[in-house]
Formats: sequence, structure tokens, C-alpha cells
Amino acid sequence: MIKPVGILDSGVGGLSVASKIMTHLPSEEILYYGDTANVPYGEKSPEQIKRLVFRILDFFMNKDVKAVVMACNSSSALVLDDARKHYDLPIIGVIEPAVREALRISPGKKIGLIANAVTVKSGAHQSMITSISRNGVRIASMPCPRLVPLVEQGLLEGLEAESAVREYVLPLEAQGIDTLILGCTHYPFLEKTISKVFKRPVYIVDPAEFTALKLKGILASTGRKADSEVPVSHCFYVSGDPEPFKTVGSMLLGRSLDSVSRLDI
Repeated sequence: MIKPVGILDSGVGGLSVASKIMTHLPSEEILYYGDTANVPYGEKSPEQIKRLVFRILDFFMNKDVKAVVMACNSSSALVLDDARKHYDLPIIGVIEPAVREALRISPGKKIGLIANAVTVKSGAHQSMITSISRNGVRIASMPCPRLVPLVEQGLLEGLEAESAVREYVLPLEAQGIDTLILGCTHYPFLEKTISKVFKRPVYIVDPAEFTALKLKGILASTGRKADSEVPVSHCFYVSGDPEPFKTVGSMLLGRSLDSVSRLDI
């Protein structure tokens, strides 16, 4: 029996990470929990986020997952360290993989960040940059409250999406950034619009790709990586109405999400 990998997020954003895991680890089963009744986490206090995330982690433990991906920057910023102390299994966040890639590719080390207000206020990306780089790299951050609701509704292109993206990224461009970290796993679904709005070339770092690759390395090094050629199935749970998640999630993933169940934990 293949033990699943648990993926948690406040809504559909974590599907950006799930998609990359499906690509890089096709033999792994995914157990996804989207806390859609409480989305967005960016409007909640650190104490509320920790309480919500630990409930999901307890659910994952009862399902005997072999690893957890916090596909949520707010959770990664505020809960990851405590979770690693509390649970005896690999728990991966999305901040470190994104920061390492941004530092690697940024020509002038002029890095911008778009994220929700909680993640920006936490300073987690700057702290990670400081711990990795000794060159005094400073990050320019912008909270983006309008973006998550757009993705949750599947509004990825068009005037409304472009207006919201322009409001947030153009001030960062004016500061001279050459690299932009998407500091929320919802935002990769807006990458086409973000690229369109920029007036000059800017490298965009999607944390999903590098988080999936980090998971792959950890599973391989700890002997947890599945190598079965048997077709796998994925389970998706949400705390709110499953129908909007199923509709928007299927569009975002480009595949039908048949197994979506409501589970209020």
C-alpha cells in the first residue's frame, strides 16, 4: 500500500504544487486538504492560522501520510517550525525553495515579493534570504489582497485580473526588481497575466516547481519514494462547498477532479 503525500492550503492555490508533484513524482498518491471555509489565510491572525493548520496536520497523521507539503506561504512562514517539532515526518514549506531559486537566477540580486499581508508582515522571505546570502540582499515586498479571491473564482485573465496585478507589480518594477517571487501558491495561476503587465523582462519564480523537486529529493533520500507503476489515485478534501473547488480546480489542473469531498475538521 502506497502511503500518500499530504498537501494543505487554504483553497485551490496548493493545486499549483500538486500539479508539479504529479509531474515529478507520478507514482505518489496525493491527499489534498483545501481549507476553503477559511480562505484566505492572509486575513487571519497567526494564532488562527496555527490552529487551523494543526487541525489539518492531525487529520493527515490519522491518514498515515508519509510527508506533508505546506503549499501555503502563510503556513510556511508562521507554522512550519512548530509543526516540524511536533510531528515526526518530513514537512516541507514553500518559502525556502523559492528563495534559493530567486537568489540563484537574479542577475542583480534585486528581488521582489508579492504575497498576502500576513506573509509579508512575517518577514519570512527576508529572513530566509538573510540566512542563505551574506551579501545584504534586501527584498521589496507588496501585499496583494485582491489576488487570491480572483484565483478562487477562476478569474485568471481579463481586465479585472490585469487591473489587480498592475496595482501590485508595477510599484515593484519601479523599484528596479529583476526577479519576482510569487509568495502565494495561488499566484502561479496568474503568471501569464503578471508577465503581460510587466513593462520589461523580469524573472518570475514559481515556488511550486522547486518545492516539488525538494520533496522528490527528501523522499528519495529517506527511502520513502514510491516507484510503483500501478496507476495512483488522489483524494481531495475541502472544508467548504466542494462544487466550486471541483469546478475551478479542474480548470486549473487541466484534469477532472472527481474525488472532492467536504470534510469539516
